[in-house]
Amino acid sequence: MTGYTEDRKSDDESAVTTRVIWEGTNDQAGRLVYSKETVGRTAAGQPPLSAENTVTRGGQTYDDLNHVVGYTETSVSTASPDVETTIVRSNSTYNGFGLVETFKEDEDKKDRIGSEKIQRSTTRSATEYDEHGRLTESREKKTEGDPVTQTTNVTWSASGYVGNRWTNATENTISSTGLETERKWESVTYDTHGHRNSQKETTTTKAPGYEVVRTNDRSAMTYDNRGQLTDYSETRTSSDRKGGHPNGHLVQGNL
Repeated sequence: MTGYTEDRKSDDESAVTTRVIWEGTNDQAGRLVYSKETVGRTAAGQPPLSAENTVTRGGQTYDDLNHVVGYTETSVSTASPDVETTIVRSNSTYNGFGLVETFKEDEDKKDRIGSEKIQRSTTRSATEYDEHGRLTESREKKTEGDPVTQTTNVTWSASGYVGNRWTNATENTISSTGLETERKWESVTYDTHGHRNSQKETTTTKAPGYEVVRTNDRSAMTYDNRGQLTDYSETRTSSDRKGGHPNGHLVQGNL
């Protein structure tokens, strides 16, 4: 296949059409080496309802087992036509089951005249899975700037799954600025479509002489036909472990 055009519609927005235009090129071995995808939303007789986004991927390389090793991906949007984001992925490795273990990803965001806006890099040094192929831990090093102005080490782990969806997870972040953050998700439940029904999220932020704990306990999460969150109930609490007093309040969300 070298390309297609696909129109998508949803029952809750019957007059709206999401159009996907895709094209691609394969090498002699039948492996994809170039692709371009443009996505936009329109309604009859009206201007575009959202930005038209185009993602182009080229230079795709493979290892001897046909796993993707690297590529260059460029993204542009009519919402910010002067801004271009380029992601270069390289050094991808895989375990014996074809699951990714390590990679490097460099992101460069700049305007069309070449003025740099964002430069950052992510290096995944290790990835672990359980016997069912579900992610249990990953370790990454993130940098910002060129030359580097900030380095962050991120460790993510999951301690429970229901099917292929985790129910408990922890993300630990340590920054070269001295800031440490732990985000913990507990008792996550899902509906039959895989959307989250409820969750408890606790964030602990530490710095020299400073430590704050914030908890968001969210429930009754509902979604529209496109999977967008529409309503929820949330209780928030926060406390300063260095002498502040805990406080909390109930938030009713309607998005």
